Amino acid sequence: MPDKYNLPTGGVGGTASVAATRVRSPLPPFARRAAMMGYHHVRFTAMMIKRALGHPIMNQPSPSNSDLARGLTIILPGIEASGPYVQDMYDGLAAGGVPGAIEVFYWGRAFPEGYFSNLIDLRRNRSKGTELARVILNHQDRFPKSPIHLIANSGGVGPALFAVEELPINRPIDGLVILAGAASNNYDLRPVLRRTRKGILNTYSQRDFVILNLGTRIFGTADRKFCVSCGHWGFVVPPELQEDAHLYRKLTQIKWSPEFGHRCDWWGNHGTSTSPEFVRCHVAPWITDTSRG
Repeated sequence: MPDKYNLPTGGVGGTASVAATRVRSPLPPFARRAAMMGYHHVRFTAMMIKRALGHPIMNQPSPSNSDLARGLTIILPGIEASGPYVQDMYDGLAAGGVPGAIEVFYWGRAFPEGYFSNLIDLRRNRSKGTELARVILNHQDRFPKSPIHLIANSGGVGPALFAVEELPINRPIDGLVILAGAASNNYDLRPVLRRTRKGILNTYSQRDFVILNLGTRIFGTADRKFCVSCGHWGFVVPPELQEDAHLYRKLTQIKWSPEFGHRCDWWGNHGTSTSPEFVRCHVAPWITDTSRG
């Protein structure tokens, strides 16, 4: 199994860096981080007002058949179900040149009806995983050569994992990206790794303590364990799975370090885990890398 990746100067999974150096902001790091979080809170409030008034919260263009044939990347929001973090992932993928269609799978109940219920309702989340698996299979039926990737943030990791587990073994997707995931860090990834060509890209930060360590110990993870999550400590190979440890070579992990804050506005906390600049520089290249799998 590869070691957990700490890549402060770019690159994913040990590959050469493809990240462009960002334009340095004149603001000091603390001020940039505070400004980014304040901006997110304002955007989230604005989106909830739009939803209350019956307006769409995200103007997502409808993909053409030619877009869908070139590829499909599906975004799964966190337990807030929708908000600025979805837009951040969408913008980062688009800016990073991810080919084909980018769509959002709204699996959770919208805020404020949802939120914690989106995390703890395992039966509903498994049914949403089944629904997403059908979406994937339908797309493969229509466009059999179209690559498919999932990118899940926080609690969205639950339906994403459940969906891939339900796929037939001969109908894999290309890859799964997990940003600050709320799954248990000893989750058995073997069924998912067998159903992904290039595997899993997982990002984690030990700074994300309140939500993905303390929070998941109290409220539980997406797979209903009360422990530290994969978004805080990274995935580990459970001792009883050592005979299949070779599958974990398809797991790439990026550990947060301060350079990610300076270069791409991922400051290690939960709210910046979907930074568009980080997605552009580190997630999009992994998705577009055709040498894997």
